[in-house]
Amino acid sequence: MLNAFVRGHVPGEVSVAPCRVRTLPGKYREPDIFYVRPERVRDRNEPTEGADLAMEVVSGDPDDRKRDLEEKRDEYARARIPEYWIVDPQERRITALTLDGVTYRVHGVFAAGERATSVLLANFSVSVDEVFAAGEGKI
Repeated sequence: MLNAFVRGHVPGEVSVAPCRVRTLPGKYREPDIFYVRPERVRDRNEPTEGADLAMEVVSGDPDDRKRDLEEKRDEYARARIPEYWIVDPQERRITALTLDGVTYRVHGVFAAGERATSVLLANFSVSVDEVFAAGEGKI
């Protein structure tokens, strides 16, 4: 959904894991999905310097939940990634965070029947129901 939006509305590139992003000196992450503006686009063999929007799908393991909900949130904020979406299948919600200084503030917590929206990408929104249906192979 993000890729289709970017292709039709804004310059830049969408990538999916496995694709490394340098978050801090000597530190890399592989967001499940991320968007970069054209000035960040690199050769596929090189890690991207940061991202403009990172999306993580939380898995059910307690350690993975802690990593996605807490550790990555802090690291992505320190890396100055302007927007971070946490897609949580267990809770069936999408949390959109936007960078406010050096920490994230919640732009919205979106649940069934709602559309998750972006601060960074004007007019980008996704149906929460469609996101989870696609993840379950129902679309």
